Amino acid sequence: MEVVVQRIFKRVLLIFAGSGLLTNAMYVYGLGYYQGYVEAFGFEYAFFSIDWANAIVWTYYASRELGVNLIIVMGTYPHAVLVIFPTVYLFARVWSSLTAETTTSNVQATNANGLKNYRSKVRYVRFKATHPFLFAYILKPLAWLFAKEQAFFAFLASYFFLFILCLLPLFVSIWVFLPSVGNQHGQLVVSEYLNGKNGKICERTENGWNPCVSIKTKHLKEYNPTIEEEVTGLIILKNGSYVGLYTESGSITMTLPQGFYYKNEQL
Repeated sequence: MEVVVQRIFKRVLLIFAGSGLLTNAMYVYGLGYYQGYVEAFGFEYAFFSIDWANAIVWTYYASRELGVNLIIVMGTYPHAVLVIFPTVYLFARVWSSLTAETTTSNVQATNANGLKNYRSKVRYVRFKATHPFLFAYILKPLAWLFAKEQAFFAFLASYFFLFILCLLPLFVSIWVFLPSVGNQHGQLVVSEYLNGKNGKICERTENGWNPCVSIKTKHLKEYNPTIEEEVTGLIILKNGSYVGLYTESGSITMTLPQGFYYKNEQL
């Protein structure tokens, strides 16, 4: 039973790695994370949409946030190490035991069938020597055809069964549920960031740098004369001429002036 479970598990891993599901899952999660990130800051995704190829960058940002949260959890609950390491060790021991049992069972099966295989080979050699024409033009092609047909249908049956039970639900989960999970993750990261700021988004960092940028709006006066002369906030997003500026009064989507200069001074 353990040998069957091990073979099925290895086959599932082979299908999962070879089908490209893992790579697509990373892109899907990164795109969902980015959409949640944009929406949490109050911006419209249509202004700051990204290409499919760039979604992997946001997968990196999502994984980095997960790593930071894991470090925080490990620092808050150091006893979690006592659970993680024994679990990894137990999994490694079980895997090595299954491999050892597979090798032993194969050796025992070979020794038990040794005499039977020897007798079959003797009969095979005698038949080949006695009926060379029948063996060469009839039995050998039929044996080849039967072996190929049997191998093909065995492959089709085994992998189709795994596809229905494992690959198809996994495919549906990736394309249906994973974007929502990434979206929620992006919104959660932004929510924790803003809550940590307590409304003071332009407060200088520990190194003395000002995270906010001030932009003149003179080039936008023709569009709306009531716009303030200057806006200050965090540059969250940029796509072409559009820039997403998060201020203390709300989210602003605007275009940068043709000539732009900004100098940040460290205190």
